[in-house]
This record gives sequence, C-alpha cells and structure tokens, in this order.
Amino acid sequence: MSALLKKPTPTIKKGSGSAEHADQSEHKEVDILFDRFLEYKSITKGLISYYENLARLETHTASELVNIGGHLPVPLREGNQFLPEGGWQSILYDTREQTRAMADYHNTFAHSITHTVLHTLNHVKNDIKLFIADLETEPRALASEVGQHRVESTRLLTQLAQGIAHSKSNPHALTAKDDPVLIHRQVESQLKDQLNFENSLTRMIIGKGSPSTEYQKKAFELEKRVNTDIQTAVKDFEAARIQAQEATNKHWRSIHDGITQLDPEIEWNEYAQRSGHLIPESIAMRDAAKISFPGQNDDTTKPVKAGFLERKKRYTKNYKEGFYVLTPSGYLHEHKSSDPAKHGEPEISIFMPNCSIGAPAPAGSKTFKWHVEGRKSSSGGPHTGSLSKMKRTLRIGRKDVAFSFKARTHAEMTQWWELLQHPAKASFTQATVRSSLAPGTAVSAVSDIGLDKSSPQTEAPATVTRRVAESSDGESGGSSEEEDTAHSVHDELSTAPTTPSGLHHDHPPLSPGAASDGLPVYKGGDHTEAALANLKEKPEIHPVQDVPQQAVSTS
Repeated sequence: MSALLKKPTPTIKKGSGSAEHADQSEHKEVDILFDRFLEYKSITKGLISYYENLARLETHTASELVNIGGHLPVPLREGNQFLPEGGWQSILYDTREQTRAMADYHNTFAHSITHTVLHTLNHVKNDIKLFIADLETEPRALASEVGQHRVESTRLLTQLAQGIAHSKSNPHALTAKDDPVLIHRQVESQLKDQLNFENSLTRMIIGKGSPSTEYQKKAFELEKRVNTDIQTAVKDFEAARIQAQEATNKHWRSIHDGITQLDPEIEWNEYAQRSGHLIPESIAMRDAAKISFPGQNDDTTKPVKAGFLERKKRYTKNYKEGFYVLTPSGYLHEHKSSDPAKHGEPEISIFMPNCSIGAPAPAGSKTFKWHVEGRKSSSGGPHTGSLSKMKRTLRIGRKDVAFSFKARTHAEMTQWWELLQHPAKASFTQATVRSSLAPGTAVSAVSDIGLDKSSPQTEAPATVTRRVAESSDGESGGSSEEEDTAHSVHDELSTAPTTPSGLHHDHPPLSPGAASDGLPVYKGGDHTEAALANLKEKPEIHPVQDVPQQAVSTS
C-alpha cells in the first residue's frame, strides 16, 4: 500500500537556476551558467546519437532492399515458356530494379543525415564546448575568489557579534583581539575587498566596460544560436526524409501498378499459341488392351504351370497354402494369392536345378505329397528379405532346404511332380549373353504404350526428359550380380509424349491347370536325340552390351 501511495519521482529535474534554489547563496551565477550549458551539451550529444542511429537504420534498410530484390528469379529458369516482354519476366525485372532504386534513395537519405544534420549538430556541440571552456578560465576562477571572500566576511561578522556580546556582558574576560573596535575595522576592510571582487565578477558577467567579457549576453546569444541551429538541422532532416519518401512511394506505386495491371490471360494465351506445347483435346486415349512391348510374347515369360499347393517345412506339422508358379528359368515362386496386383512379389523363390525331388506319394494314399531338398535357395522380392531370412525360416540342419509339398488330387500331384523333375535334373553353366533389345527400343515402347499404331492419329507433344545419371559403382571396381543385367543406357536427351494416361494392367489369373506345352527340355530326362540336339544349338548373338547372365547348358 505504501508503494502505491509513494509519490513518483519526476522525470524532469529542477536545475540550479530554478526558483527553488534562488535563495541559496552557495549557487553562484557563473556555476548556474556552467551547469546550464553542460545540459545543452548533453542535449546536443543525445540528438547526435539519435540521428546517427537513424542514418545507420537507413543504410541497413538499403542493404536489405538490395538483398530482397536479389531473391526475385530473374531471368526465369523456364524463361522460354514465358513472354520475354510484357509478362512476368518484365514485371519481376522491373520490380527488382525499382527495389534497387529505393535502396539508392535510402542510401542518399543516410548520406544527407550524416553530412547535413550531423554536421550541424557537431558544430553546435563544439560551440558549446568552447563556451564552457571559456567560462572555466576567467569567470569561474573569479567566482571562486568571490566565494572565498564571502566566507571570510561571514566569519568576521560572526566574530564581531560575539565580541560585542562579550563586551557588554563581561568586558573583563574580553581579549585584545576580540575587541569589537578591531574586529569592526577588519569587517569594513573585508567587506570592501568583497565588494570589489563582486563588482569585478558582475562587470565580467554583464560586460560593463569590456564587450569581450559579456558572458551573460554571450550565453544568451549562444543559446539562441544553439536552438536555431538544432531547428535548422531538424528541418534539413525533414526535407531529406520527405524527398526520399516521395521517391520511394513512387517506386512502390510502380511495382503495384505493374503487378495489378497484368492481364491474367496474357501469359497463357501466348503459351497456348505455341505449337507442340499443349495436348490437343482430340487426342486418343491410350488403351490397356493395346499394350505391346519387346519380349511380350517370349516363351521365357510364360509360366510352365501355376496353381495352388500346400507347403510346410519337412519336419513341421502344419501346411500353408500358397499360389505357386513354375517358370521356364527353373524357379518355383510362391505367392500369397493368384492376384498379381495384390501379391506380385513372391514370398519365396526356389531354384529347382539346385534341388532334388523325392518320390511322390503312391496312388491310393490319403495325402498327395512329395519332398524337395537342396543346398541353396534364392529369395525373391522384398517380402522374403535377404539370405539371412532363408537361413532362419527355410533351412533344416546345416544348410539344406527341406520342404514338403501337398496337392489336392493325385493327378494334380503327378503333373506338378513331372514338371518339377525337368528343371531339378538340369545343370547350368556361367556364360556371357547379349541382349537382343536394340538401342532405343525400350524408350520407344514406353513412349507408345497403349497407342494404336495401326490407325493414324495426332502425335502427342514431346517433352524433353533427362535420364538419371548412372551409378559410379562400376567405375569404382565392380558391382553386385543383381546389377549385371543388360541395359541400353544413353546419356543423351530423349523425347517422350506426356499425354495423361490412366492405364490399369489387368492380367487374367493364371489357370491352376495350365498346360505344360512351354516346358523346355532339360538334360537328364528321357528325351530323343533330336530334342538334345536342339538344346545344344548355340543361341543367336546380337551385338549389344556384354553382361554376364545365367544360361542353360546341357554339357
């Protein structure tokens, strides 16, 4: 409560020249002048600091405007798609230049503050310092002597009063030096000396007899000039500020008008008039039924057999049903379902040439199963993971793969067992083969996917597509076997149509009872010599990049 009732401290202090101190003898006139102009010096220094900070602010603003203008993307990266003049490129360029021009005006304003306003204020401060130094040399020294005489006069007057009192009350106790007559003479002499010094100080202050020592008048003239010069400096600042503000406002209006007066359709209309940059509305949509690509009907891409089987680890009890696909390459892939759209990646992939197949269950058995054993198994797809997962889940004993497969009927088991016999007895050798795909064929097939090549139609506009740079693994000393596939890689730019397409590759489910007409003949089975001779024929070699791959051999 006391804090609330406490009288706040005033922010404006009363100086030594105020009426509050008028009756205090210790405040001399020269000291009052001295303190007054010390405060004027402080006022001037505060204004100098104020305008110096304003000048720094303007310089910083100019620097930031230059940086802000530099953020505008001029010229545009895709400038060939926009108007060179009269569009966004011109607007952005003009905005950047207008912003730089405003930065120049801010720099000019800062220069005006430094060389006009601050120059005047510094000159005022120097004048005040000179006047204060002049006051300290003569008037203030004389005022000190006047003060000493006043002190001495006060002492003698006090002594005289005591001497008079002692003389009247007890003259026998009065000493010679305390005789009122002697003290009276000293007082008269002292007061005359004080009077002379007081008059000298007064003449020095008001200037009687010597115009060069009219300190009071000089103080008045100096204070008047100080106020006038400060007002002049502030007027110069305001004139420079208005000039800079009007100039920057003009540039801001120019930026505003340039953007707001742009025709919203001018860029697109010009873009639409260019040939080959828009997709014509009459273009035919791509048809999923007309998809064709190199190797689409190759025999190696057609499964030998596909259907549902049950599988378990050889020494476990529970069977797990899956959709299995036997390929001409000798792999038996297991999928969760027969829908390739949902489960396109195999759960496991067993390379049958590295496996041995046990005898099937005899006719009349309750279950139609057979066993598969092998020393290696390759995984397929992200679901199966790495070789470590195969070790954890598929291997029994040391490194042996051991599975039991079960079919639904004896006929189905017999068909599967006979088809698996062929790749399981085959042997493979490492060879170097060449891709039969001509350079650029894959790019052309991807570009024309789903288009009807038999009927004439408007070509889709081409857009430039840059290929992703090749990995540097080959240059740094080799790569994995998975990367050793045949690719036709070009570092040049290729063109591809960019028509929108929503192709859905609907593959009909493979029939579980698919015929085994496409099964290749492997060495080790009961086959004729003509079939073996066909297998021993050398494949046709095409001059493309050499890549190591696995090839079937009967040797």
